[in-house]
Amino acid sequence: MANDSRIFVIDGAATIGTGVLALFLIPQSPRHTKGGLRFKGWLSEREADVLLARLDKDDPLKTQSGRLAIRWRDIFNVLTNWRLWPHLIMCLSGLQAGQGAGAWSGTILQSLGFSAISE
Repeated sequence: MANDSRIFVIDGAATIGTGVLALFLIPQSPRHTKGGLRFKGWLSEREADVLLARLDKDDPLKTQSGRLAIRWRDIFNVLTNWRLWPHLIMCLSGLQAGQGAGAWSGTILQSLGFSAISE
C-alpha cells in the first residue's frame, strides 16, 4: 500500500468506528437512555419530563411519537419541483469551483515549480 493511500484508510476506519460507537451510545429517546453500552439510564424520570417539556415548548412537532413517513410520491414531487433545480445547480457549481481549488492548489503550485514555505 502506498504511503499516500494510508490517510484514506485511517480516515475511513475512524469514520466507521465512530458510526459503530454511535449505534451503541446514542439513546433512542429521552425516555430510553438505557441500553447499548450503558448499564443504567443517564436521565432520571424527572429529567426526561423536563427535557420533553422544553422540546414541546420549542417545537411541538419534535415530540410527536409517530415517525415521518416518506412515500415515493413525496420523492417524485421533490425531484420534479422546478424551483429546486436552479438552486441545486447554483449550489453545486459554487461548491465545485471552491473545493477543487482548495483541495488541489498545493499540488498545482508545486507542479508550477514553487516550493513549500519554510520558516
